[in-house]
Amino acid sequence: MRKSKAPGKSRFSQGMKVVLNADHMEGMKSAKAIIDSVQQTTVYMVDYIDTETGEQVPNHKWVTEDERSPVK
Repeated sequence: MRKSKAPGKSRFSQGMKVVLNADHMEGMKSAKAIIDSVQQTTVYMVDYIDTETGEQVPNHKWVTEDERSPVK
């Protein structure tokens, strides 16, 4: 999906049909999708070490504000 020209304002609304430009998961590129929800939030692209395989996963997209917490 393309970035909105007006930050903080979504060009898409719930229920809209879209075609995905993302390709970070197998079968995702050019898939037809329906917008499930639109939320005002911050998202992060992260690198992490997989807790099951020990392998580094670079540039994972996207982690939302409520899916992360500070390191203790």
